[in-house]
Amino acid sequence: MKHLNGLTSIATAANKVAATSGFVALLLFLTCCHPRSEILEPNLSFCPDPCLVRSLPPPAFSPITESEKRGEWVKEFYIGNQFAKEFDFYRAITSYKRAYLLLPKREFDRRQQIQFLIAKSYYLGCKYCDVVETFEGTELFDIDGSFPAYNELLLMLYDSYKQTRQCKKQAAVLQIIQSEDPLKANQFQLGETIEQGNLSCLIPLSQETSSEAAVSQFHSCYCQNARSVKTAQTLNALLPGAGYFYVGQKKTALTSFLINAAFIATTWHFIDEGNWGAAGISGSLELGWYLGGINGAGLAAKEYNETLYNRLGKRVMVEERLFLIFYFETSF
Repeated sequence: MKHLNGLTSIATAANKVAATSGFVALLLFLTCCHPRSEILEPNLSFCPDPCLVRSLPPPAFSPITESEKRGEWVKEFYIGNQFAKEFDFYRAITSYKRAYLLLPKREFDRRQQIQFLIAKSYYLGCKYCDVVETFEGTELFDIDGSFPAYNELLLMLYDSYKQTRQCKKQAAVLQIIQSEDPLKANQFQLGETIEQGNLSCLIPLSQETSSEAAVSQFHSCYCQNARSVKTAQTLNALLPGAGYFYVGQKKTALTSFLINAAFIATTWHFIDEGNWGAAGISGSLELGWYLGGINGAGLAAKEYNETLYNRLGKRVMVEERLFLIFYFETSF
């Protein structure tokens, strides 16, 4: 009987160990499968150089006539232009709005011109909601291809609808652009694909543009130098800190290794002394550090990849002039 009781105790202990191991494995699996650890989320932004905008010619609106110069609105209009050229968009918009209020309602073309300059100031100031509101709530909504700055307005609307996540309206504007200039529309889509980090669509889409060679080189360079999230997690699971070392974070790797080693040594010391309560506490803390380290290594690899992608992506978009600001044809 004693022999059977001993076997039963061993079997019970083995089952507990197996259950604990299964629970730890489940935690390890859930930690390694962080929902966003392998999703590339680039942040490609480009602030236009004021010199680039100033170097462009003024819009092809009809020049101010001698009779118009006597109007009260002209002074505010000129002040707004000067502020806009200095990239002081807050004051520029204020002056343009004053000019708009002073302008007679019968001057429909001038009112469209001023609203366009207001929208452009909002756009260059990255106020995309205000661009949409200005277009949809003013005389700009009624423009057609005869408007002197029609193409630029389409550019601003396309990007503003994209930034404000109004996908249907963005697609409608893109369709208009595509009907007039398919090559330009393809360039826009290529730039948007790079901004989204959609690597699977990058090469096929670039084949329809003049940027195929540059985009192919960018894609190849990124893939060769990117770090695998799963590899970082696996290395950190095998040896705490190894995953961080893999992505180049040497100080974090050393810290992770020392902390895990300290908790493991402490837990072992308590077990050796038979202090199971303290061993359980320190072991639980070590499990947290261990699983957190695996997850952290994966996120570190993700951050490394995004930094690399942002650097290479911004360079290719500037060199190939894929940012929409490069398609602007006029200044203020």
